[in-house]
Amino acid sequence: MAGRQVRAGAVAHDRSENSRHASDGRLTGTAAELREIIELLSKLAGLRDNVVLSDKEFIEQKQRLLGGH
Repeated sequence: MAGRQVRAGAVAHDRSENSRHASDGRLTGTAAELREIIELLSKLAGLRDNVVLSDKEFIEQKQRLLGGH
């Protein structure tokens, strides 16, 4: 189960690493952050669907990602 938390934590951690964008015309600010959150939620759902995360772990990580700790 600890391995699951590490993987899910890594997905949530991707959000902070990927939030910096170069000013080359790509979406910035809120739109880019929302897109990233949606992508990470999709990854978390994939982990849950592949039974890497339990439903409880999925909900915990989703809340963490959305700022609900």
